[in-house]
Amino acid sequence: MAILKEILDINTGLALGVAVLSLLWWFSVRRPAGAPPGPWLAVPLLGHLLLMMKKDPPQQFAAWRRQYGDVFSLYLGSQLVVVLNGYKVLKEALVNNADTFSDRPHLPLMDFATKSKGSDTSGVVWKDQRKVSLDILRELGMGKNVLAVKVQEEIKEYIRVISESQGQPLDLRHLTQASVSNNICSILFGKRFDFSSAAK
Repeated sequence: MAILKEILDINTGLALGVAVLSLLWWFSVRRPAGAPPGPWLAVPLLGHLLLMMKKDPPQQFAAWRRQYGDVFSLYLGSQLVVVLNGYKVLKEALVNNADTFSDRPHLPLMDFATKSKGSDTSGVVWKDQRKVSLDILRELGMGKNVLAVKVQEEIKEYIRVISESQGQPLDLRHLTQASVSNNICSILFGKRFDFSSAAK
């Protein structure tokens, strides 16, 4: 009798464990109401990554597109992702509804590390950062011929150094790197450096 009770307790514990695991699985991979259709078999923590490993990912995405249409959803890990395909769908989302789709996924670790003010921001913070960046770039001459003039000056200097070599071997890699650096320096600091001083 004691053995039977022990077996029943073990079976009850196993059944309860299986039920709890099944519920955890169901809640971790079930698609929320209103989410686009997509592949059904998702593994907790991995999502549909196992299915993507069986085939080349672009081929797998193309197969899902044929099966579910231009808009479908799947789990990448534990994150539900909506996939958009086709020119019309992408234009509708990213051009006609740009404000709605401009947000980026929030990763708690990144938010903590950057205090929600890093380059991965979106929404209002991103718009403020973009406005300040554009104001600074406009002040530096973006949209005007100032940048083009500085680049042309640097090209003339580049050609002059090549012509002065008179057919002798010349390290164009170093010269090109110095020329690009000079473009940046002249824009940021208002000064360019001679190629000979850049070599030092």
